Amino acid sequence: MPVKSKTKRNITNFFGGVGYFFCSLQWLLTIIIYSSFIKTTLTSFTPVDMKPAKPIPVVIDLATNTPLMIIGVIFTLAVVALAIYVFVKIPSTVAKTSKTIVHEVTEASVPVVMRIQHLPETKQNRKKIVFKMTIAIKILIIIAPLVISFCSQFTVNQTLDFSVSIYLSILLAILTSLFFILQYVMARLFSVSKEELW
Repeated sequence: MPVKSKTKRNITNFFGGVGYFFCSLQWLLTIIIYSSFIKTTLTSFTPVDMKPAKPIPVVIDLATNTPLMIIGVIFTLAVVALAIYVFVKIPSTVAKTSKTIVHEVTEASVPVVMRIQHLPETKQNRKKIVFKMTIAIKILIIIAPLVISFCSQFTVNQTLDFSVSIYLSILLAILTSLFFILQYVMARLFSVSKEELW
């Protein structure tokens, strides 16, 4: 594959990756919205400990303990470096994992869809169905958290105010949709094949 075409594919898939990242944020927001409901449900099934343990504070004077101070600084730098690494690595990992899941679900459902539509199993029919199913799954993973977030108004204990949660959910859905649309627009402009899209 020539470098130019690989660059075009990477640019196109960048938008798809950002779309998947915003989609994962949308699902994370949905979990946060229902976190108090989940917590109350879980605590109703767990035994209650009547005597909470009292923590004993340990006082360490870092100014006089130089080796401990050096270890503390090294630990702090290691945590900061790990946080930077995770912050850089998460979007690409989320995008690749989401792409894999969407394409596996699509590939698994294609034979069923072709049988239901009474289409012969040809390569061209398979490509059309895979493309349409991928778009349908992307639409589903955008709309489902919106509907779930909307239903949060019916729960008793809400972590976030309903108006805040629904506005954030709509914003993330719009951003996800925008980046997926940009991915398909760029694919069309750069003549990237549908099979190479995330």
